[in-house]
Amino acid sequence: MKIEELLDSSAILFEFEAESKDDALKNLAKHFSAIYTDVSSRSLLNILRKREQLGSTGIGGGVAIPHARSDKMTKPVSMLAISRKGVEFQALDGEPVYIFFLIVDPQQPVGDHLKALAKIAKLLRDKFVRDSILRADSTVRVMEILQLEDARA
Repeated sequence: MKIEELLDSSAILFEFEAESKDDALKNLAKHFSAIYTDVSSRSLLNILRKREQLGSTGIGGGVAIPHARSDKMTKPVSMLAISRKGVEFQALDGEPVYIFFLIVDPQQPVGDHLKALAKIAKLLRDKFVRDSILRADSTVRVMEILQLEDARA
C-alpha cells in the first residue's frame, strides 16, 4: 500500500484548530465527513471516542493516529490535519500533538487496517519527516515529503 492510496491531497488540512482532545476528535470527524460524505460525522465521532477510551492514539513525538472502522468504507482512507499550536491529546509522551493522521478503514479485512496503521506510524516516527510536514506550505509539498519517505521505506 502506497501513501497516495491512503491519503488524497484534498484530505490535508493546514491550520487545524482544537482546544482539547475531544474538540480535536469532533473537528477531525466533521472535516472527514465533509470529504467522505458517506461517513456520518456523528457516528465517526462516537467510534473515535470509544477507541480513545481504550488508550490514547497520541503515539508521541507530536503525532496522533486516531483510527476507526466504518461499514461505509470500501478501502482504508485517511486525513492529515496539522495544528500549528498543538493540542493536549494525552499522548504517550505527555507532549502536545501537532500532526493528526486519521485513518478510517472498512470493517473487513483486518489486515488492511493493521497495514495502514503500521505505514503511517513508520512514516511519522522520523523527526525530520515530522518537522518537514510542519514546515510545509502546501498540500503538494506534504504529499512530496510523504511519498519520498514512503519510497525509502
